[in-house]
Amino acid sequence: MNKSLLIAVAAAFALAACGQEAPKPAPAPEPKVAPAPAPAPAPAPEMKKEEPKAEAPKMEEKKDEEKK
Repeated sequence: MNKSLLIAVAAAFALAACGQEAPKPAPAPEPKVAPAPAPAPAPAPEMKKEEPKAEAPKMEEKKDEEKK
């Protein structure tokens, strides 16, 4: 090879390396993770209907007795 050709290639390489910043690699795209589906709400506990307390009618009876 010609000596001048080697010098020219070395000079071109040196100028290219020093004159430019190294290209930054493109940021890897973040994997898109689908959000987990929300768990189904627990079924509401069945409320047992309380029978009317025996005390309530007694109170009414006492009021009726007092009025008489």
